[in-house]
Amino acid sequence: MGIKAATSAHIALRKNLSKSTEFTLIFEQLKSLVINYQALMKISVNSDSRFEIWTEREISFNGKKPKKGVMFATLLKLRNFVGLYFQPLYFDNKLIDDESFSELVGKKTGLTCFHFTSLNSTLLAQTESLFNKGLEFYQNKNWV
Repeated sequence: MGIKAATSAHIALRKNLSKSTEFTLIFEQLKSLVINYQALMKISVNSDSRFEIWTEREISFNGKKPKKGVMFATLLKLRNFVGLYFQPLYFDNKLIDDESFSELVGKKTGLTCFHFTSLNSTLLAQTESLFNKGLEFYQNKNWV
């Protein structure tokens, strides 16, 4: 009985390791898209499991007190998925209303959040397109 328990634990560990490797690849692919904006924004966190990029201009939204910068995107590599938190959607959720984001919408789990357990070329292209629309939105607001 001890051998069976050890074997099943070993199999579970191998599954988690392969998921971890897959999630690392997803994280790195998404990060390679976001990092393209570093010339216009500031990377505030850059680790193996978290990446954040922010604007640097002082902004005010909805009459609130001005603050220095606003988040553009955060990536988190978690145990069961890679999370993308894309702040431009908080300000304008119509950025993703287009039919051209049909596959990406399937990964959306909240107002600004996407959970990735897999990534293909279509999802990557749709994510890149969303990043470009978000940048254009921020530029139109003069936040970048």
